[in-house]
Amino acid sequence: MKPQIRTPYFEIGTKNYIYGDQVLEYAKAADAAAEKYDIDFFYTEYRDAFLETIQTAIFAYMENIEADAYYGDYDIGDLINQNLKYNGYYEELDTESVVDIVCDWIKEDVEQEVCEMIAKLPQDILSKIKISKSDVNIERSDVEGYIESYLEPSEPEYDHHERDYDYGIASEMDVLDCIFK
Repeated sequence: MKPQIRTPYFEIGTKNYIYGDQVLEYAKAADAAAEKYDIDFFYTEYRDAFLETIQTAIFAYMENIEADAYYGDYDIGDLINQNLKYNGYYEELDTESVVDIVCDWIKEDVEQEVCEMIAKLPQDILSKIKISKSDVNIERSDVEGYIESYLEPSEPEYDHHERDYDYGIASEMDVLDCIFK
C-alpha cells in the first residue's frame, strides 16, 4: 500500500552544503517540524547518508556488547549437564563447547535485538542494511569467567539468629545445653 501524500508537502534537499552528521541533524529537525505542524515532506539527498549512519551505528552497537546483560536469559545448568562427557573415570565438562554455545546465544539475541530496533524503517532502507551475528563482538574471556564462576561452589550464608550447631559449629554453651537438657 502506497502512503497517501497530503498537500501541501515539502521537499527538502541540502544541495551538498552540509554533509555527514549535519545531514542527520537536519533530517531530525525536519522530522520534528513535520510532526509539530502535521505536514509531509520528502528527503531528496539523505538516503545514502542516512543508510551509512544507521549501518555505522549498528556496527558500533554490535562492537560494544556487554555479555553480562544476557546471562540471566539462559539455563546454564542445563547446558552444563548436556556438555558433561565421561572420560573413563569421571565426567568432565567440555568448557569450550559451553562457551561457544553461550557466545552463539548472545550473538543471536543481539542480532534479533538490532532487527527489532530498526524494524520500523522503510523497506527500501531495511533491504540495504546488513546485519549479521558474525559482526557481534563478544569477549570470550568474559563468558569463560562467567562459566567458571557458575561452577564454583557457593558458600552457605551464615545466619546469626540460628544456633551454631545447625552449621556444624558448636560453642561450649551449646554442648552443655545438649548434655543437661
